[in-house]
Amino acid sequence: MDKLRLTSNELGVLWTQYVQNSMVDQVLKYLLETVENEQIKSIVEETLTIL
Repeated sequence: MDKLRLTSNELGVLWTQYVQNSMVDQVLKYLLETVENEQIKSIVEETLTIL
């Protein structure tokens, strides 16, 4: 079976998505530590479990 190679565009899209997801993860973790509203905190916690 031949291996399929990714194009430079596909690699770029994957890298961009990885960087964005990494940033969102860190922002949500910070928000979780600093948020005071319990309703928002539960939403942030749920969002972190999805990622």
